[in-house]
Amino acid sequence: MTSNFINASARQQYCILLIFDKFWGGDKEINVVFGERNQELITDNAGLIAETLKVKDYFDLVDALNYMSMIGWQIDHILPMDTNHDGGKAGPLRYLMHRPL
Repeated sequence: MTSNFINASARQQYCILLIFDKFWGGDKEINVVFGERNQELITDNAGLIAETLKVKDYFDLVDALNYMSMIGWQIDHILPMDTNHDGGKAGPLRYLMHRPL
């Protein structure tokens, strides 16, 4: 039996911080994914999304993580990079993050 009760103080918003290695140097390409239905599930958060997307301006992983922490995001889990058929790393490093609503 499931309850329709939602504890408002326990609600969280999640995102995934994607860290891509650039082929030609040590800088990183950084992006944030909120989910396809984020706007309809969590209304009135356009300002926070715009603020969070500023993390794309960073090229260093530590700076990006510090920025995300400064605006209220916390790391839940680090998802490892995928491996390709040669055993090398492929794809971005992914940080599952949350913040209280």
